[in-house]
Amino acid sequence: VPQTHVYTGEPQQAIKKEAAIDSAKLNYLSAFIEYAQSKQAKVVVLISPHYIEKHQSANLNYVTNLLKEKHGITVWNYEQDPQYLSKKEWFHDAFHLNNAGATVYSAEVSKRIREEVF
Repeated sequence: VPQTHVYTGEPQQAIKKEAAIDSAKLNYLSAFIEYAQSKQAKVVVLISPHYIEKHQSANLNYVTNLLKEKHGITVWNYEQDPQYLSKKEWFHDAFHLNNAGATVYSAEVSKRIREEVF
């Protein structure tokens, strides 16, 4: 269902308390990546844009660095991409793009995959 709502709020405050890393989920993700790579799939992890005040998640950085080192995958982090942060009208809420934003994001990711992955 397309999300046509336009976010009218201010950027959300960065989350003060980091969620704990769920080792079971991390293990499942690693197993999925290993399976995909065993089938010669190229794996790219995407972190979508969020309309939040700048923040660096130590846990997110830890997990993405671990996955890059362990599996040699590519990570494209759009969380704080200025192209999206400058367009409040592309967000449904602080954590989700609406249909307009998703259309732009999907086109950009599709183009990057064609250019950089294949």
